[in-house]
Amino acid sequence: MDEDDVIETPETEVLEPVVEAEPVEEGALVVQIGDEEPEAEPEQAPEWVRDLRKRDRENQKRIKELEAQLNKPTEVAALPAKPKLDDFDYDTDAFEAALESWYDAKREHDQREQAAQREQEQAQQSWQAKVSSYNEAKVKAPYADFDEAEAFVTDTFDITQQGLLIKIAKDAPTLVYALGKKPKKATELAAIKDYAEFVAEAVRVEMNVKTSRKPATSPERTVSVPTVPGVSSTDNTLERLREDAAKTGDFSKVMAYKRSMRA
Repeated sequence: MDEDDVIETPETEVLEPVVEAEPVEEGALVVQIGDEEPEAEPEQAPEWVRDLRKRDRENQKRIKELEAQLNKPTEVAALPAKPKLDDFDYDTDAFEAALESWYDAKREHDQREQAAQREQEQAQQSWQAKVSSYNEAKVKAPYADFDEAEAFVTDTFDITQQGLLIKIAKDAPTLVYALGKKPKKATELAAIKDYAEFVAEAVRVEMNVKTSRKPATSPERTVSVPTVPGVSSTDNTLERLREDAAKTGDFSKVMAYKRSMRA
């Protein structure tokens, strides 16, 4: 086989493939309690938006009920009836002694009532501050389905338990969301009806709440191979065959390829 039969092709610059990557969105925030594996996210119910106003009205009603439950006035023992002279068969000495004792008791009673009133007012102010803080914080909470999680919590816990969650939590929205996303844990906690024990367990639950970002899903990377002006894929194949033939001295594949191209 003569070298003259081999068609020379101009040397071409080999370009590296260009890899185009689409922007990656940041993953969603995941909340879990303890070391348990995050649960699969359920599909968002389509009626969520339609029910939003209804839930808001129900939440406002629950808040009012909770306020009444948590801010019951401290009971003060009733003051005995004021003594009358005829109660003592008109014995003035006994009557005056009893009346003096009654006035002493009344002063103590009035003081206890005033202290109870101040305590109630302070509790009311503290509760209102907690509710306002919670409502402001939950609006800023980075959970797209927070209202659904909160609705589950309000359906699962009684009024007093709901109030205690808000009062004792360092981050009430996150605790509420975590319980709303973990039905089993929420149901177990709600079953504790001793409120002192409930508070202790709720604190332990909050200490084990962890937040993390879901790994962002990488989009499929597309590879595009640039074309070289004046050079086709056929030319590249012929060039490769020529290189192989130059190493082996066998140009039969080159000639066969050229004949196939002429056909």
